Amino acid sequence: SDQPDCLALLLNKDIVAVNQDAGGLPPRLVAQSPPFGSAAASTLAITMQAFARPLSGGRLAVLLLNRAPAAARLSTSWAELGIAAGRRAAVYDVLTHASRGAVAGSFQADVPSHDVAFVILQPEAGAPPLHTESNVVIP
Repeated sequence: SDQPDCLALLLNKDIVAVNQDAGGLPPRLVAQSPPFGSAAASTLAITMQAFARPLSGGRLAVLLLNRAPAAARLSTSWAELGIAAGRRAAVYDVLTHASRGAVAGSFQADVPSHDVAFVILQPEAGAPPLHTESNVVIP
């Protein structure tokens, strides 16, 4: 399989760095399908979830979880992530250790069934942080 095994994930230096980030802020569920609070949002019916964790240096870790039985294009918006409209962010893929360019308005990825996309969004050079304490919502 081309997917990393459990030991590779546990030893992934970027995953460990997100876990051990000095900012110490918790991750939060920012979006899911079906939406929060809807009658259809039972545990077994949820097909997609997006999680975000504010990191030091104004960065944001984002994980898109595909819980569906088929591959899907998943996305989360800047509004869901608490990022100001119009901002651009550099994308670093935590699982492949590769830069993925820059995005604005949302992050999206093609995610295999029962798998994840895991990235770090970073402000462009010279730009302010992507998050501040005032836009970090902790339920």
